[in-house]
Amino acid sequence: LQEWVKFYKEVLTMDVDFSQLVIPAEVPVGKWPIVVAQGLSYNQALKACRDNFLTYSYYDDLDVAMDHAKEERDPKSKPYVVYVGSHWEATDGDHELKELNADIIGQRGIQTLTLRERMILELSLYRGFKKHLDIRDVSLCSSSRNSDGSVPKAYWSGDRFYVYWCFPRDVFPFLRARAVDSV
Repeated sequence: LQEWVKFYKEVLTMDVDFSQLVIPAEVPVGKWPIVVAQGLSYNQALKACRDNFLTYSYYDDLDVAMDHAKEERDPKSKPYVVYVGSHWEATDGDHELKELNADIIGQRGIQTLTLRERMILELSLYRGFKKHLDIRDVSLCSSSRNSDGSVPKAYWSGDRFYVYWCFPRDVFPFLRARAVDSV
C-alpha cells in the first residue's frame, strides 16, 4: 500500500490514508491491483491524466457528466481495492465478456471496471512502465453509467488517451469490458 500512497502523492497530489484498507498479502496471480482513494473525483483523475499525457474527454467536467450516475463502487465514504486481469489490450483477456454489451453485463451482475478505476489503472501503468493500455482495443467501463445512461469507454489512439461514450447496447469486436474482483 505504501506504493499507492506514493502514487497518489506524486501523481494526484493527494495525501491518502490506506491504514484501514484490508487487502490480501499477495496480489492474485495474473491480476493488477487498483487502489481507489476515498473522495477521488473524476475530475481529479482526468486532470492527472492530462498532466501526464495528452488526453481528450468528451466531457470537460466529468464530475458534472457523472453526477447522479450509476456506479457499482464509489469511493465517497472509504477507499477500496479491485483486481483486474493483467492484459494490456481489452480483448486479450476476459474472453467470457466477448460480444457482451453493458446492458447484458449489468443484467448478469458481472463486476467490471468503472471509468474512475480505468483512469487510475492507465496512470499507474504509465507511471510504472511508460506504456499505455488499449492501443488497438477499447475498454468498456460498463460498471459506470452517465446520468443519461450512456457508458464510458477508454482507449489510446495516436498520441492521446481518450475518454468517450457509447450506447449501453453497443457491441464491437474491439470493445470489451474488463472484469474485476473486489476485496
